[in-house]
Amino acid sequence: MDAVQCGPAIDCPVCDRKIKAWVRDVDYRLVAVLRALYDAESEGLPGLEPDPLIKMTSGGDYAKPRFWGLMKKKGNYWVITDKGVDFLEGNLQIWDHIYTFNKKIIAHSDKLVGVDECKKKKIRKPK
Repeated sequence: MDAVQCGPAIDCPVCDRKIKAWVRDVDYRLVAVLRALYDAESEGLPGLEPDPLIKMTSGGDYAKPRFWGLMKKKGNYWVITDKGVDFLEGNLQIWDHIYTFNKKIIAHSDKLVGVDECKKKKIRKPK
């Protein structure tokens, strides 16, 4: 389902906030975040705090894999999920991209991709 139009933010007629739908995908940086979470779990750590993850991406992008259920927040830490492990190990494909509005998925692509395809993806420029 690729019928969602993402463009510049508009003023909400109800609350006067700027609103926008965003297209998101998992690119090489976010695969690296998942790998760091995987390694932390392998080393017996409770997860990773946001600071080192922020340095791997830009701003809040590090947390985008949560939309696919690949990572989750546990207290002050981010941890990889079983689904995230399956994805990293090549046993799971995810939607190529999703559309979010107000931090919720409103649509997704029909195409599925694996970790190897995501590793090759460049950073998507916001529209």
